Amino acid sequence: MEVFDLEVLKGVRSPMEEGLVQALKLAMGCCAPVASVRPTMDEVVKQLEENRPRNRSALYSPNETRSEIGTPF
Repeated sequence: MEVFDLEVLKGVRSPMEEGLVQALKLAMGCCAPVASVRPTMDEVVKQLEENRPRNRSALYSPNETRSEIGTPF
């Protein structure tokens, strides 16, 4: 749990329920030192879609612009 920013965890009932732990494990797999054991981008997208939180209202939606959600990019 110490790898998650406290600001990210505000309002999150359970990181396991919200998919944060699964996303972290996926990210760690993408950083494997041996390229052949890293997931393909197709696998990454599939896993992210499968682990998508049910309540998306608090998260970024493709219909929103970056300025609407307050990101600096």
